Amino acid sequence: MPGSKQRSINKMAWEFIAQNRAGALATNDAAHLPHIALVYVVVHHDLSIYFTTRAEGRKYENLMRDPQVAMMFAGANSLQQLQLTGHVEQVTDLEAELDILHELMKLRYADKSLPRPQVNLLEPGVRKEYVIFKVTGDEMTYSDFETSQVGKYKPEFIKIM
Repeated sequence: MPGSKQRSINKMAWEFIAQNRAGALATNDAAHLPHIALVYVVVHHDLSIYFTTRAEGRKYENLMRDPQVAMMFAGANSLQQLQLTGHVEQVTDLEAELDILHELMKLRYADKSLPRPQVNLLEPGVRKEYVIFKVTGDEMTYSDFETSQVGKYKPEFIKIM
């Protein structure tokens, strides 16, 4: 069944990102020059990826000007990677922002018991230091360059979307 195979591939991609939460995010500046930064992400089962950034930084300015991005996640101690191109949109729903921020804080501090942030930290209309973006992939590919045979090089590529 094609649906079952695609679900299996999507699950594999979700697990890979969930295990390798630091991703390289590439944006374009006003002169169309590339800018790359490391972001820590939360990934949902539908392969939506969320990250936070400072509202006054270069990454934020680039994303507000041009929502097209590229990302790459590398496997820890392996030759595996997941690459994607897509677009971002700023998350503006306060409850969704708090949920994502809470997930990111638990990951950042490796503490699943951290409380959810207080609403007054992110009041609408008040200057926000950080914003949350959602990445929606347009194209995603998993690559595995590992080989078990010395001298043999046969990479595996799996098109996810």
